[in-house]
Parts: sequence; C-alpha cells; structure tokens
Amino acid sequence: MGVLDFEKLPKPARLNLSYGRVVAYPHKKSGNPEDSIINEFDPKHAGYVLIESYANCSSRDISKQVHLTHMDVLTIIKAYEEDERFKAAIDEGYHRNALDELRRLKSTGASLTTLQSAGKDYGLCDGEIVDVFQSGYHCKE
Repeated sequence: MGVLDFEKLPKPARLNLSYGRVVAYPHKKSGNPEDSIINEFDPKHAGYVLIESYANCSSRDISKQVHLTHMDVLTIIKAYEEDERFKAAIDEGYHRNALDELRRLKSTGASLTTLQSAGKDYGLCDGEIVDVFQSGYHCKE
C-alpha cells in the first residue's frame, strides 16, 4: 500500500463571483489506473470548468450550472480580447451590472463614502456614483 501525498494532488483553481463561482477542475491523470484514482480531485467534475451562478435564482441551493471544457473557456477569453464587438457587449453589460449593484447597496442605507469605495472597485466614475447616491433605487431586474 502506498502513501498518499496530499500536496501532490492537483487542486482546482477557483474564482468567486458576485453571485457564484468558477472552478477549473484538473483532468484525471492518465496512465497507471492506480494513479488516476488518487490524483482525481473530483470525478464528477474532473477535466471541466464549472460555472455556477445563483443570480436570479430563488436560493443558492437552486443555482444554475454549466460545465465547459477548458478549450471553450479559453475561446471565450480570446473572443473578449480580440473581438471588439464581443468586448463592447461584455463591457456595456458589466457597466450596467455595476450600476445596479451600487443601487442595491444604496437601498440598504449605505453612506456616500461606502458607495464611493464600492463604485471605485467596480470602475465607475465619481459622477455616476454621486448620481446613484442622489437618486432613488431604480434597479432594473
């Protein structure tokens, strides 16, 4: 019987999103069947990128999931970097989402300082942040 070295087990790379997560699971080790068993981090997800979101879901327990290949994820990233139309669509959507998040934060009674801090993190300009602070909560759902 061999000794397991947990430091050598491949670990998934994880990125937390505002309403979900992205996890890139390593592939199963090929070759020796015994190695593939101990090096497989999660048999259900091995070799895929899991994108999970609970945005617009009734709870976190009922989240939406999609499994993409690593190649598909890289294609998405390259499209963002190389296709100006795709990049503009994503950037515009991001900007609208950032304003909506700031409006949600304002609806909790957050101060202007808190909104400025969050708005800067989202990449919004000072004028947009002040406009959100001075206006009511009008988030488009």
